[in-house]
Amino acid sequence: MQQSEVGQNTLGNDNQVTGFADQSDNIQQAAAPTPVNQTTDNNKTPIPTPKTCEECFKKFLTPGQINGFFNTVIRSLDEPCLLLRNEPVPLDVFKDKLTSLGVTEQVQAELINCLESVGIPFPTPR
Repeated sequence: MQQSEVGQNTLGNDNQVTGFADQSDNIQQAAAPTPVNQTTDNNKTPIPTPKTCEECFKKFLTPGQINGFFNTVIRSLDEPCLLLRNEPVPLDVFKDKLTSLGVTEQVQAELINCLESVGIPFPTPR
């Protein structure tokens, strides 16, 4: 390893140098960038995949939309989700209710897919 002749601060006539000059043979390589998780919120924090009916509603609807959907103030989604499992709502009725609350078709589709993935059935009309 060679020594640098430039100190941390060297001042001269009309010039200033700050820092050290690394003249060693073992220059360290920069670390490889960490891959970004595709399911992130503006690449800041990972968004967990919902595993319950409650998590699906909370991920895709606002508290006001949730309360409007169930026509009551919801403090816990346990009971409404249990009700949806035991007394399934037809898909067209479910979508109509979401539409009346201003939920976009894309968000409706994502919510329905999420709910189906956690076991909420949606019977289709005959």
